[in-house]
Amino acid sequence: MIMKNCKTFWLSHFTCLFLLAAVFISSSMVVLAAPITSLAGEIVFSGGDATGVESAVTLDGQPVMTGRTFFGSGVISSPETTSVTVNLGKLGRLTLSPKSVLSLTLAENSIGGELTAGHMQVFNKAGVAVSIKTSDNVVTNNADQSGDFSIDVRSGSTVSTFEKGEIFLESGTPVAAADLTDNQKKALWIIIPIVAAVVIIAIVASRDDDDNRVSPVR
Repeated sequence: MIMKNCKTFWLSHFTCLFLLAAVFISSSMVVLAAPITSLAGEIVFSGGDATGVESAVTLDGQPVMTGRTFFGSGVISSPETTSVTVNLGKLGRLTLSPKSVLSLTLAENSIGGELTAGHMQVFNKAGVAVSIKTSDNVVTNNADQSGDFSIDVRSGSTVSTFEKGEIFLESGTPVAAADLTDNQKKALWIIIPIVAAVVIIAIVASRDDDDNRVSPVR
């Protein structure tokens, strides 16, 4: 009787160990089978009223706190009062203006997605292909170059400009470079008069020097 109980005891323990080993091996295989191309994004924001669902930054429809990480893909929505930065590690980063909705998909050396509302800015690193769909177009980049470009759908049609790199609409036509910003225009209004004044002073000084150089009378 005692021998039988001992055999039952050890058999049950060996069975448990076998089951634990099987679970461990299965879990390891699942981890190894996970796609290595999935990359992470980090959602960062500040300010705004996050007291309710309607006014919160959301990921896939759920309110999130700043610093939230997601993998592979997600729908990011910014409320009326808050801008959002999405850090993408080696791919670059994105910014979303208030009241923007972006369905984002990350892969190895590529950023994809669809902008259905608002305005976004893309800062991609060299070697990263970008393709953003809108309601009436698709904006792509020259992946060989690092880029800084914007996509705006607030008017109902796609407006895209770039500060750095090169981008294209669906037709493949290059997009014109962005116009000067308001701050850049203000700086030009300050710099141009100063440069003009320096040139005038230099001309006047040069003429005075010529007048003062009087040849001696023989």
